[in-house]
Amino acid sequence: MAGLGGGRLMYMSWGDGPHAMEIAYSIWSAQSWTWGGPMPPIVIYTDDPNRFRRLVKDVIPVDYQQIEQWRGEQGYTYRAKIFAIADALQRFGCPIVMLDSDTYFLRDPWALLRRISPGRSLMHTWECHVNDSRDPAYRSIPARLRNEGLCDTSGARLEIPDQFDSFNSGVVGIHPEDARLLDEVVCVTDQMYRITGVRTCEQLALGYVMSRKTRLSYAWDVVYHYHTWGLRNSFKQLLPVLLADSADMPNPERLKWLYARRPRCRLRRRLNVQAQQALRRMGLKKQNVVFTSEAW
Repeated sequence: MAGLGGGRLMYMSWGDGPHAMEIAYSIWSAQSWTWGGPMPPIVIYTDDPNRFRRLVKDVIPVDYQQIEQWRGEQGYTYRAKIFAIADALQRFGCPIVMLDSDTYFLRDPWALLRRISPGRSLMHTWECHVNDSRDPAYRSIPARLRNEGLCDTSGARLEIPDQFDSFNSGVVGIHPEDARLLDEVVCVTDQMYRITGVRTCEQLALGYVMSRKTRLSYAWDVVYHYHTWGLRNSFKQLLPVLLADSADMPNPERLKWLYARRPRCRLRRRLNVQAQQALRRMGLKKQNVVFTSEAW
């Protein structure tokens, strides 16, 4: 089984927010699919190691100075994600699957690691063509990048396609043999952020580089990413209550009980997303943004 030789799941948590409880829930959801069998090793990068030492074996402390260095001269928050993934690839020398905290598993987590190999990377899902966005500022990104010009690490001009794809980075999986590509991701991220200032530059850069330099697979059928505001906000309110109410349960029972209360869209929303996806596949509808997990 791919990954048994050292592939790892990875999470990051720094600053205030619901991250710690969400990460715990995500890890427990993975355990609910591997109960009685081996779990992929997990590493958490955090500025507060004490939050997680009882949850996983490998906790990597990251202090404020390191985080600020990773954010760079422009102070771009999500740039730190790229450097944390690069550190994990170098530190452990194995495939790394980084997950955002607001995720849970729909299948055995080993399925993610089986999709990664040299030249084969992973992101959560294809989201949209940026130039088809309903947001005029977002829609203008490809033209602005084309006018300003993007360069790779050698200074060579990069092509900006007419249809600029956005891939969701709630899951990112990379093999250590492709770790060098993260230098180019950082280079593209910095230029994109300088030109556009949009908060998703890290995601756009990851998708741009990895879809061109590797064979990109998706994780939406293995991991649910409840990143939409309504889902995440309502679950953020509920999660502390769920954890407190289940604290005294035996672990197998607790995993099952918590998983049954996972955040999901209403049935009407799931049916609507499924219908829109079917129409888009048949070429009958242009779907600007696809939140694929919501069809589950």
